[in-house]
Amino acid sequence: MRSEVSSSEIIAGSEKLYKNPILSYDEIISYDSTNHYFQIEATKANEFNKEKWSVSGTAFAVTINRSVIYSGYFMPGYSSLGLDWISIDPLSIDSKIGVFLGYPGDWSQISNHDPRNDNRIFSFLKHDNKLKQ
Repeated sequence: MRSEVSSSEIIAGSEKLYKNPILSYDEIISYDSTNHYFQIEATKANEFNKEKWSVSGTAFAVTINRSVIYSGYFMPGYSSLGLDWISIDPLSIDSKIGVFLGYPGDWSQISNHDPRNDNRIFSFLKHDNKLKQ
């Protein structure tokens, strides 16, 4: 347990994976490592926009072969909470899923622990020509 600062970081190993992911690997067209977004089909984006999202966040995990690389929260734009961990605003998804370090937007003070461009993700996406650098 951290004593110095309260954090929204999900403790590694505490994640519970569901059988049916919110977004499968096959539904990802590409990943832009510079701007930190996943490109998906517009029809899948519409599913995100129709969902009712909790104002306190809905946890997600980015995985490779069911192994968690990093986790974060879906934080809808109508939430007034601040978040010092990885976030996606599910209401801002069109065909791009922006992955931010903090909510709202990127928080530069937590950039020293940024797992969004993990080399395991790069390797996996490169193999299928889904990585934009």
